[in-house]
Amino acid sequence: PTFRSAKESGIGESLRRAMSVARHLAEINQKAVLEGQTGNLSTHSAELEEGVKDVFIVQKSDGMILAPASRAGRTPDEPFVHKARAEDRPLAEEIGATEIGASAPIGQFDPVTGLPSIKGYAIVIYDVSGMALDQSRAISLFMQILVIASALGGILFFFLSKLVEKPVRELNQNLDAAMRDRRDNIQIP
Repeated sequence: PTFRSAKESGIGESLRRAMSVARHLAEINQKAVLEGQTGNLSTHSAELEEGVKDVFIVQKSDGMILAPASRAGRTPDEPFVHKARAEDRPLAEEIGATEIGASAPIGQFDPVTGLPSIKGYAIVIYDVSGMALDQSRAISLFMQILVIASALGGILFFFLSKLVEKPVRELNQNLDAAMRDRRDNIQIP
């Protein structure tokens, strides 16, 4: 249960983080996409984020990559990209055992139709393997804590048993001496 809970919380945090990176990427590139200035698009800030595996900006119409410039003009062959292009809203989901995909639409609100006018999408592929809880390390940590707790517990048990044992032993000796001498009371210093 601990590993399952840690994995679920790690996935949830990774979904939020990937979505945050995708939204930021969409915001900083919105003006350039709307004006058709593909030379001004930048994915550098998102590529520097820890855990980000792949980043690109795609057109809504044909799905061609607009940025980064090294991949411009190609169509990504990932099912998540096609699914994200079909949605007109932000999307974040698991796309593999260790990967999360997040997309944020780039566009503006059209006052005439009352609907958003989407021109492209900021896509982020996020790798969650860095956040995963390693079972062997967790078990090793548990064993170390168990050994340290057992040692401290043994020392504490020894001192507490001596603390209780001494007054009982003195009482027993004084009681034995009082019964031999036929005294009615005993005194323990």
